[in-house]
Formats: sequence, C-alpha cells, structure tokens
Amino acid sequence: MPNHEEYVWYKEHGICPICRHAMAAPGKVSCDGCLEKHRRADRIRYQKKSRMAKNAYQKERRKRLKASGICYRCGRRKAENDRTMCSECAIKYRRWNRAWYSRKSRHFKEAGQCQWCDSMAIPGKNYCRKHYYDLCERIAKGRKAQKGKAVCKRMNNAFWMEYKKEGAQCT
Repeated sequence: MPNHEEYVWYKEHGICPICRHAMAAPGKVSCDGCLEKHRRADRIRYQKKSRMAKNAYQKERRKRLKASGICYRCGRRKAENDRTMCSECAIKYRRWNRAWYSRKSRHFKEAGQCQWCDSMAIPGKNYCRKHYYDLCERIAKGRKAQKGKAVCKRMNNAFWMEYKKEGAQCT
C-alpha cells in the first residue's frame, strides 16, 4: 500500500495508486481492474454479514445521525427543523412514495382486490367489506373529534368576546 505522498502523486497524474501501472478510470481514482477487485471483495464481505447485524448497524447509524441533526437518509446535509431528513431527501422520498403507492393502488384496482388484503374489493370501492367498514368507522370517529374541536373553539371564542365586552384588563 503506498504512503500518502505517493498516493497523492499517482492520483494527480491519473495513475491508479493501488497497482501503480494502469490509468485511472474516468472520474475515479483507481483503474477498472482494481475497482472490480474491491467490489468483489466487498460483495463477499457483505454477504458474510448476517442480516441482523446489518439491520442493527443501520438502526444505530440512523439514531446517531438523528441525534446529531443530520439527515439520516443521505448523512451529508443538515436536517430541517424538527425533522429527520434534509429538504432534498424529503422531496425525493415524497416523490418515490407517491409513485410507489400509485403503482400499488393501480395494481389493486386492476385486479379488483382490497388495498389492505388479498380478498376481493366491493365493486366501485378499493377495499373489501371488512376493511371498508373499518375505514368508515375511523372516518366517523375523526369527524366526531373534529366536531368536538369546533364546538370547543366556538365556546372559547364566545368566552373571550364576552371578556372583551366587559372591558376587563389583563395584567
């Protein structure tokens, strides 16, 4: 392995610093032969790692990047305020997510299947009977909660309007 000065000299002259005789690949430091050797070695090393170890490493990496305020997807840019991704990665992720879900829903619509399970959907709907009624219950529950918030907001506004009419001063 070359020392740092030799490495820099070979790199500046466009020669592979590993084998020291072949020209570097365009846009790379090493030649194609050395790059392929490294890829092959990395593939073998990566295959030997267990899936659990890979997942544990990625989980620890995400946690470390989030704690330091760096985007956990690219690991390069600062994450936006109170977010875990930078704006560029967030845009890319949203586009990918939108495209993935549209492909998925198109597949289920064409097949006539429920979007949550493999059973047949109600004609004209995207869900089977069981999931359709579950969804209806959730929607009703959400509407009820929103209505409760609106009532609370009206009462709060009425209180403050009455408070202002009385001419009370906040101290």
